Amino acid sequence: MYRAALHFRGPTLDATLLTLPDSASRAGVAGSALVDTGAAVSCIDRDAAERAGLSVVGKGRLGSATHSNEVVPIYAGRLRIQRFVDISLMSAYGANLQHQGLIALIGRDVLQEWTVFYNGPEGLVTLAR
Repeated sequence: MYRAALHFRGPTLDATLLTLPDSASRAGVAGSALVDTGAAVSCIDRDAAERAGLSVVGKGRLGSATHSNEVVPIYAGRLRIQRFVDISLMSAYGANLQHQGLIALIGRDVLQEWTVFYNGPEGLVTLAR
């Protein structure tokens, strides 16, 4: 990622949205996932979740800058980062992220298990365990 892209787009990672290992196999949906330290919970684009065949495991209220305490589906699935790291998303809230060019938003519920390296001068963001 280049410095300007990191500055204007934010810390995004190449990702693929997949079903859980014990679910029916599908190809997955590829796109960008935003590392968002300001988000308490992770979110998945609703359209991408449906195309990937993710299971709805419940409903919850989502409040954000774009949602006003809206009841949304909660999905269970996996997010494969840069083709080699799988992150389990057991309760990711459905959101409309497609207009931002995102399939997922990685929130603090997931990030609490990871170390995030934000390297502005190099234009890189890295997750490590």
